[in-house]
Amino acid sequence: MEEQQYYVLSAIDSTEKDTNFFFATEDVEKDVLNVSNKLNEAWLSDVYSDKEAALIYIEKEKIDALAYSTTEKARYVDNSRAHRKRLGLKYKDEVLQRATGAGVEEDYVLSMEEDHAKETHLALPFWSKEDDGITNDLNEASTQEAPFSITSIYVKKKTIESLATLFPDGSMVLLNCTSNLEALGLEYQDGILSQVEVEDTRKETPLKEEEKAPEEAPKVSWLKIGLSAFSLAMDLKNAYELSKAKPKSRTTNINILATNIHLVNKEKGFWDEKRNVGEMLMLVTSELGEAMEAHRKGKSADWIGYQEAMEGTAPMSPQEAFEHCIKDSFEDEIADAVIRLLDMAAGLNINLEKHIEAKLAYNRTRERFHGKAY
Repeated sequence: MEEQQYYVLSAIDSTEKDTNFFFATEDVEKDVLNVSNKLNEAWLSDVYSDKEAALIYIEKEKIDALAYSTTEKARYVDNSRAHRKRLGLKYKDEVLQRATGAGVEEDYVLSMEEDHAKETHLALPFWSKEDDGITNDLNEASTQEAPFSITSIYVKKKTIESLATLFPDGSMVLLNCTSNLEALGLEYQDGILSQVEVEDTRKETPLKEEEKAPEEAPKVSWLKIGLSAFSLAMDLKNAYELSKAKPKSRTTNINILATNIHLVNKEKGFWDEKRNVGEMLMLVTSELGEAMEAHRKGKSADWIGYQEAMEGTAPMSPQEAFEHCIKDSFEDEIADAVIRLLDMAAGLNINLEKHIEAKLAYNRTRERFHGKAY
């Protein structure tokens, strides 16, 4: 096995303003290593040691991968922000040091490559712990203490996990939905995931002294103040009423529900083999037919009876209570149809949230009854 070798970066000489990194050489003057920004002259150490804060040991192959040559055949390594991140370095108080270690926040690495990060995908793709692999499950995703690829987006581990959805099988998935993208400052450009460039509008060009408007004494209007206070009170009252009336959903969007349904159905074996789209659509139709028959027979779900059956003196199990009070009702059959549709959408990797939003936006532009008789 080939022995590992290390280049020795000089933390003191490689200042942030330098174009290239400086490396220790084998020359010694007055017990001090000389340095050079030419990689050809750099000292290669067979022993790793970071006891001296002024020296940073980095694996030879990592440095060689970043080096470039000039016409005089000298080799250099750019002291760029991208290279520092790739090597796990940073500047603190103008001194180069490692970005890794205790207290350093780790990043999950989102892939921006076209095959991985598409607008139509239900979940966002992360680099996995396996080399060059991609996963949607955060349990299998790798974390990095510094970026290493320009085709990736680095997001703090805590931020990602605060937005992730935990599913019954134990997997953690970051759904590809509008709310998550906005929270992470991401968007799709030409179908590829990218970071939003935020323009800082807080800095305004100050007016020149002669251009500043003369200050006027403020005029107090008690009538306006009274009306503003009344308007604010009414707004607060309306907001409170709306908050009471708004139903609380257990899911933040339809994609979460679709993915949850799909995972349950996969666990039950319905996706062990490739599904036929025509068959899945006809199964949805059959559920709607059953809903029509239940409606004709006046069979509705008995929710009060369902609760009492589970909470009474001789409580039934949830399964028994469901079969006794809800199963085969009109509401149950409608739910079956929706479940089949959502399962199919998740299984076919259809981003329902985006398609529904786009369709609703289009429908708002159409005429009454969409130009039809009914």
